[in-house]
Amino acid sequence: MSVVTRFLSFFARHPGRRLAWGVSVLALLALLMAVGVPWGLRRALQAHAPEWLGRPVQVETIRFNPFLLRLRMENLDVVAAHAGEPPQLHVDELSLSLGWSSLWHRAPVVRSLVLKGPRLNLSRTAEGHYDVDDLLQRWQAPADAPASSGPARFALYNLQILDGQIDVDDRPLGQRHHLSALTLGVPFISTLSAADEKIEVQPRLAFVLDGSHFDTGARLTPFDPQAPEQVHVRLPDLDLAHWVPYLPASLPLKLQQGHVALDLALGITQGPQGLDWQLSGQVGLKDFALQWPDQSRAVAVQAVDLKITTLAPRQHRLDLAELQLKGLRLATRRDERGHWDWLALAGAPTTSGRPSPASVPASTSATGAAAADAPAWAFSLDRLTLEDTQISLSDALPRPAGQWTLSLPSASVQALRWPLADAAHATRLQARGALTSGDTSAPSGEAQVQGALSREGGRLDLTAKDWRVEAWQPYLAAYLQPRLQGSVSAQAQVSWQGAPGAQLPTVQVPELSLDGWKLIDGDGRAARTAAAWDRLVVQNVTVDGPAHAVKVEQLRWTAPQVQLHRDALGGLDLARWIRPQPASAGRSTSEASAEPAWQMALGQTTLEKGRLQWRDEVHGGEPVQVNLDGLGLRVGALQWPAAKGASVPLQGELRWLAAERSRRPGSLRWQGQLGLEPWGWKGQIRADQLPLSTASAYLDGGWPVSVDHAQASARLQTRMAWGAAGLSLGLQGEARLNDFRLNSRLGAVGDATAQAQADELMSWQSLALTGLDIRMAPGQAPHYGLGQVSLSDFFARLVVTEQGRLNLNDLAARRAAGLTPAEATPAGASVGVALSAAPVASAASAVITAAQSPVAASVPAALAPQIVIGGVDLLRGRIDFEDHFIRPNYRADLTELNGHIGGFSSASSQMAAVQLSGRAAGTAQLAIQGTVNPLASPLAMDLQARASDLELAPLSPYAGKYAGYAIERGKLTMDVAYRIDPDGKLQARNQIILNQLTFGDKIDSPDATKLPVLLAVALLKDRNGVIDLDLPISGSINDPQFSIGGLIVKVIVNLLVKAITAPFALLTGGGGPDLSQVAFLPGTATLAPGAEAALDKVAKALQDRPGLRMTVTGTADLAAEHEGLQAAWVQQRVLAEQRRLALREGAAPDAPLPALDAATRDTLLKQVYADTKLPDKPRNVLGLAKDIPVAQMEALLRKAAPVNDETARQLALDRGIAVRDALLARGLPSERLFLAAPKAHAAAAAGGEGTAGRAQDSQTWQPSAQLSLDTR
Repeated sequence: MSVVTRFLSFFARHPGRRLAWGVSVLALLALLMAVGVPWGLRRALQAHAPEWLGRPVQVETIRFNPFLLRLRMENLDVVAAHAGEPPQLHVDELSLSLGWSSLWHRAPVVRSLVLKGPRLNLSRTAEGHYDVDDLLQRWQAPADAPASSGPARFALYNLQILDGQIDVDDRPLGQRHHLSALTLGVPFISTLSAADEKIEVQPRLAFVLDGSHFDTGARLTPFDPQAPEQVHVRLPDLDLAHWVPYLPASLPLKLQQGHVALDLALGITQGPQGLDWQLSGQVGLKDFALQWPDQSRAVAVQAVDLKITTLAPRQHRLDLAELQLKGLRLATRRDERGHWDWLALAGAPTTSGRPSPASVPASTSATGAAAADAPAWAFSLDRLTLEDTQISLSDALPRPAGQWTLSLPSASVQALRWPLADAAHATRLQARGALTSGDTSAPSGEAQVQGALSREGGRLDLTAKDWRVEAWQPYLAAYLQPRLQGSVSAQAQVSWQGAPGAQLPTVQVPELSLDGWKLIDGDGRAARTAAAWDRLVVQNVTVDGPAHAVKVEQLRWTAPQVQLHRDALGGLDLARWIRPQPASAGRSTSEASAEPAWQMALGQTTLEKGRLQWRDEVHGGEPVQVNLDGLGLRVGALQWPAAKGASVPLQGELRWLAAERSRRPGSLRWQGQLGLEPWGWKGQIRADQLPLSTASAYLDGGWPVSVDHAQASARLQTRMAWGAAGLSLGLQGEARLNDFRLNSRLGAVGDATAQAQADELMSWQSLALTGLDIRMAPGQAPHYGLGQVSLSDFFARLVVTEQGRLNLNDLAARRAAGLTPAEATPAGASVGVALSAAPVASAASAVITAAQSPVAASVPAALAPQIVIGGVDLLRGRIDFEDHFIRPNYRADLTELNGHIGGFSSASSQMAAVQLSGRAAGTAQLAIQGTVNPLASPLAMDLQARASDLELAPLSPYAGKYAGYAIERGKLTMDVAYRIDPDGKLQARNQIILNQLTFGDKIDSPDATKLPVLLAVALLKDRNGVIDLDLPISGSINDPQFSIGGLIVKVIVNLLVKAITAPFALLTGGGGPDLSQVAFLPGTATLAPGAEAALDKVAKALQDRPGLRMTVTGTADLAAEHEGLQAAWVQQRVLAEQRRLALREGAAPDAPLPALDAATRDTLLKQVYADTKLPDKPRNVLGLAKDIPVAQMEALLRKAAPVNDETARQLALDRGIAVRDALLARGLPSERLFLAAPKAHAAAAAGGEGTAGRAQDSQTWQPSAQLSLDTR
């Protein structure tokens, strides 16, 4: 048996002993606790107090009652921080009693805690610093213990402080404060549901502060669970300014002044869930003010009266009967970094970003879970009243910084509940106020608001009057560079269903008015009103948030005006007005698609008395200015998104002010239907005298022209539609362009004609287009139709520059590199000489050029435009021509141009009748007639033109430059006819008649031709001084090398060349034998057959051209005419023998000889043979001449004929004399006939080529006399 077993059996046999032993053990334990607890506690205080407090702790006496669990300590001291100073804290006696219930509650339950005679010594060492700062810092340091899942579990009952005192030594101020007779009684403080301890202490707080008594009364029925306890706290008036120096310096706000009054009742009830307390009463503040550390005012209030009905933390309920604030002044500001002072004070983020998950404390989830289990707080305020309230806002973030003050003379809220009550107990609010900005005292706007809120929904009625937008300039400056001025007035009703924010509200605006708005661009004297309007009124606006619909009944905009300017660099001031904004992330596509699309309905839009001013300096020179006035616009009801085929009525008008104040302003009106789906337009447009001269500045830079005047008028029916396939367009009506003037800007530096080129290039008084019909549609050929075109009082200027370029050519070639004068083709000759030809042939040339255009040929036939013109009328036209390439300069004009061109079409081959007339250079009559269709394909035309009696003397500069002679007088008449068949074949007749063309002195010109101009003229002139030339031209316009002008020049050059090579062909008009040679019988000076007729023609031609002289040159060829000369010598001997016989018979010496017959000639030849000594004459044996045949005789005679060079020269001379005498006999005066020295034919001297060459040349040569012509 073990010792334990024996011990237990012993007690089982002796019960009395068991009791004695038990008592002995308890006594022993009590003794150990009574001795050990004080000893251990003292050791612990000595060891750990310095670690906990940073100060030593001293206790004189410690006693512990183990049976009552009561601990008593006497003369407890907490040593001061500095030696020699009184203890920081001294307690005469501390008594602590624990309850045995701590064992089953497993938490400390203190039945009583009594502090007798506590004395606390505090010293304020500096502003906001005390001698206990080290203790505060130690206690505020974070603990290393893990965070608990909830509040500490304990129960403290019957807490008492008796005869306490606090001494405060304010060293910076040199003051001392003494709080004595401090009595505090707290019945309990417990986190346990029930500790079953007896409460013996009444709640009480009493003290004497610097002689001022304070005491709280308590009404106590013994702490029965059903008996309530109530504590009253009354503080009539406490001046808080005395305690300002004792507040910590680290506080974000500093108390400046204030008086507080308290009348509170604290009710304490012991319920099933533990102790419950409720607070009620009244709190008042007067002349209260807080300021920021920089001494600026944060908040101030003249009077605050708060009446608390119930504050029940356990029930999470706060009921306030009334809150009155009078004279509230609240100031808030934002610094340059964007930090709001009040938000920073509250610890809220100052940016719009959300906190990251890492920034949320770890205990947030636990606290959130506990909050989710706790009931939600309920709040009620029966009445909130604000009187004379001002809220000041200062924002340094925008530039410039802004300051605003909101003044609320009165504001009230009644029956404020949260959660919201039903509609029968709805919260009602009303307020009125005014806003001022900057340092001004004048209000920048007034507003009133009233409304009601309930669970079912809410409604707010807002009224804003004269809110000045310039008050918000610091914020607007971030978006607009110009300054904005104006006022906004509005009435609005905002309503919603359910809790606020549950769904989008519905906003109804009976009227929104924006009055006197101005956009001021620039500063100081450079400031200008860039945009403005008198009033913009929007009436009966409904924004249905739940339905995503906006409805506007009427919008009226009165007197809007805009001034737009573009500088020389192309910068538009409108682009400068809008400041660029940083890119912001928008909503995702899924979020946007989840919401229904917004719809809009606009009842009627009206704009009246509008004005637009446009100034453009980008083109250099004089700025472009456009002034539009009287702008009006009326738009009917429209909806968006628009239904298929929807349209809206649209009409408007404007006045276009001309630059010249003396001119009547133009006007533009339109009325019709604007298509919305698809976009389109159908309506009427009426324009009257629109000044389109400003359009010249926007012509392509390659066109150096400017429109000085132009007034457009039109009456049009228009139709446009933008479909999926493209644009469809229809335009019908009439149009007119009046007072049109186009100026040239071709003047070059150093060019003497620069000023002339800057003058008027083209103009007309009226261009009327009636029956206008334009139709275009995708996939269809465009249709351009004109019923009648009428051009009256028109003018055009053609100028040849000093470099020899035509001004019209330079207009088209402006962008290309300019040609130097040496490279340029002189245009003066072709333009000046052919000035008369240009008007008569211009119609044909224009049509032919158009037909040869490669652009026209490249357009597909299926999409080639259809052009229909009913007719063209030309009235009182004039064309001026100036040539500065010629010295002296030349000038001519075409005037009195009148006529008519009939209708023609590109879709028809029908010809249009042409009838034109006018005057050239003031003298020549001009007439063009015929038929033509310049749009037909293939081209066909038949035109005749005539210009008569054009004076040639003004063309003397051209004659001197290119012919080498000045023109003294003369007239020109041209008669041309052009015919083009459909196959492209051209037949043209150009008849040129020069009457009395007389050249003057010779002019030494390097450009003059070397051809015999005077001779050609003399050859072409008849006896009346008239040159009549007929220049036929033929060809095909389908030939790319075909040129009418080139052909005419070629014909004229051929005439001049022919004056050298074949002058007699010109003399006789061409055709027939060559009259420059008069044929003779070989070896004789006898005219050949036909020579007489040729001499008749030559004589007649010379008689008709008295300005010509003729020279006759006889020729002979010894080699070619050797046999002829021999035969002529024999014949001459025969005729001499005949004359001798006739004289013998008595005939007169000059009597004509009869013709010889063959027998007589044979007889005479025999006699000559007999009389002639011939070395080889046949003889008989007697030495006498034989009788041989006549032919043999003649052969021997010819052989013996003396033929040599002198014989040939004499023959040539005789032939010249014979021709001269023949022409004299035909009546030509001898002074016009000259005999030149005879010439031997070249073959006679061409010995180098041998005999064969001479024989061949002699065979082709014919005996003749050469005729040559020259001028007298």
